[in-house]
Amino acid sequence: MKIKKLPPTEGSPERTAPNMTKTFSFIKKNAIKAWKLHKDMTMNLVVPVGEIKFNFYDLRKDSSTFNQNFQITVSEKNYSRITVPPNIWFGFKGLGSYPNLLVNIAN
Repeated sequence: MKIKKLPPTEGSPERTAPNMTKTFSFIKKNAIKAWKLHKDMTMNLVVPVGEIKFNFYDLRKDSSTFNQNFQITVSEKNYSRITVPPNIWFGFKGLGSYPNLLVNIAN
C-alpha cells in the first residue's frame, strides 16, 4: 500500500500557521482539570473522541463578556472547535466513557 500525503486544505492549521503547537490530552470520566489561564496563547480546542464540558471565565476588561461565565459541552456527536483567546480562565471535565480526547492547536 502506498501512502500519499495530501496538501493542507484552505484554513487548516498546517496551511495557516505551520509553527502552531499541537497537544493531545486524555481526561477520564468525571475528572476535572482546572483552572488554566494563558496570557499570550490563543488555543483552538476540539474533542474528536468522547465528551468534555468546558467552563470559561472572561478576564478581558475591554471585552463585552468581561466577568461572565460561559459553559459548553463538545463531543464527537456535537463536534466543533472552540477558539480561546488570551486572558480567559477555563477548566474542563470529562463526561464520556474513557477515553475523552482533547486536542489543542495553539500559537
